[in-house]
Amino acid sequence: MGGALATNAGTDTGSIGDLVIEVTALNQNGAIAGYPRDQLVYRYRWSSLSGAKLIILGAKLSLQPAAPEDVRAKINRLLKKRSARQPIHDKSAGSIFKNPEAIAAGKLLDRAGAKGMSVGDAEVSLTHANFIINRGRATAAEVRALIEKCQQLVLQTYEIELEPEVEFAGEW
Repeated sequence: MGGALATNAGTDTGSIGDLVIEVTALNQNGAIAGYPRDQLVYRYRWSSLSGAKLIILGAKLSLQPAAPEDVRAKINRLLKKRSARQPIHDKSAGSIFKNPEAIAAGKLLDRAGAKGMSVGDAEVSLTHANFIINRGRATAAEVRALIEKCQQLVLQTYEIELEPEVEFAGEW
């Protein structure tokens, strides 16, 4: 939940920031503080919580009540749509790059010829070019190298810099 709130996780149907009423977090001083929606800023794959030195403890969200069968039907419809377009049965970290304003990152990568590119066991999915899948024993270094290879390809082909949506931890 903390990562979703900090990065404004979402899909083509909306983002979590659309639902936030209040976020509760532990600040640097060890105090628990509430941050109401009017103190937070949410943008595409970013929030004012991004990079803040907080530990997110929870959130109050504004949800719409619905009948369980309607919720199940919507979930099934969205999963069917997703499984037709994304490699949901492969091991992956999800969507790798943020979408630039003009065109989806997956389309840029696909048109540039990235599908199937690999570094070790890390491979650009043949199903959706904005996913890097693990074909066996891919290491974090292999995934990172493939991300950089994809960025270079799109930069050389379209002069567009792809910004990673994934977060990198540790020393690189």
